[in-house]
Amino acid sequence: KKRAEKKVAASAKHPSDRYSGDAQIATRDENLKTNDENKKPTVSFPEAAAMIDPSDLAAYLAEISPEVQLLRFIDYLGRTLSAVQFPWVKMFTESPFPTLIHVPLSQIPDPVYKTSVDWISRSSITTLCGFVLWAFGYILTYLADTISGDKEAQHPKSKSPVATFVALAMVLRKRPHALATVLPTLSNRRKYQGEDKLPITVWMMAQASHGDLSVGLYSWARNLLPLVGSNPQSRDLILQFVEKILSYPNARTLLVNEASEDESQLIPPFSFEILLRLAFPASSARVKDTERFEAIYPLLKEVALAGEPGSKLMKQATEQIFTFSLKLAGEGISNKWNLESLSFLVPSLFFSKFPCLHVLPLLQETLF
Repeated sequence: KKRAEKKVAASAKHPSDRYSGDAQIATRDENLKTNDENKKPTVSFPEAAAMIDPSDLAAYLAEISPEVQLLRFIDYLGRTLSAVQFPWVKMFTESPFPTLIHVPLSQIPDPVYKTSVDWISRSSITTLCGFVLWAFGYILTYLADTISGDKEAQHPKSKSPVATFVALAMVLRKRPHALATVLPTLSNRRKYQGEDKLPITVWMMAQASHGDLSVGLYSWARNLLPLVGSNPQSRDLILQFVEKILSYPNARTLLVNEASEDESQLIPPFSFEILLRLAFPASSARVKDTERFEAIYPLLKEVALAGEPGSKLMKQATEQIFTFSLKLAGEGISNKWNLESLSFLVPSLFFSKFPCLHVLPLLQETLF
């Protein structure tokens, strides 16, 4: 009885003790509840995309100023796509080529996709080029931090990686020439170079190819083909990409027509020389991929030589092709090499600005 009285007295003497304990329990429960609420449930990409209201999206986009419009577009997509789990590292380091270039944009409801790309089509090319470079850099940094396990890396909190990825794919498919415009920047700046950057570069080119097949080949010839010699480990990926382009229905017709009509060459002479050397190496230099280069060579040759006869561009290209063909024929690396090099010389004479009397002694000295 005395013990019970002491216990009651103690409770009466310190009423705050029990309240404090209850408060701690209540606070703990509230914190757990808050943490649970902050943890967004994981949803699939189609489920998240279906939550986007196209009319609300259109109203949101209409109010954005041009200076920040694409970043705000990512913010809007991130409201629903931020809960999507995306296998970044696996896709860009382990996935086979078909999986690498796949983006499930078909899972976005048509009204949402149409609202987005219609708005993108009205953006200036300057704005889009800046966005392509920003998004590429953001994805590179995010992937590098994910691979290294750097949990303290700072990223814009409002920018969902999945939303950035989807927005970039939409831009490249709707306005592929934005990629073509920034190709010199991608090849000249060190931050965009390196074997670890190549899968993402190929992915970007694949998205642009969806919108315009010729942009894919244009990009491949200028930024990927020159890497084959210095980066043989990536040769298979570079070949798979161009093989994919050439396998599209009506690829030959589309590419040759575009090369004939466009003022810029899809395959410039310097790239064509690289291709010629890869398709017809010396017997001792043949590798397992040589046959693959031989297989794609005829169509790429046709594209490289397509153009308006007599135009300034074609005259310049013909002179360049004549010069390196003469050099290659003189090297005499292989019979196929000689025959292919000589096949350019006679036609080139008809378009060359050099008089035949000056060219023939050079031919005789080189070939005989």
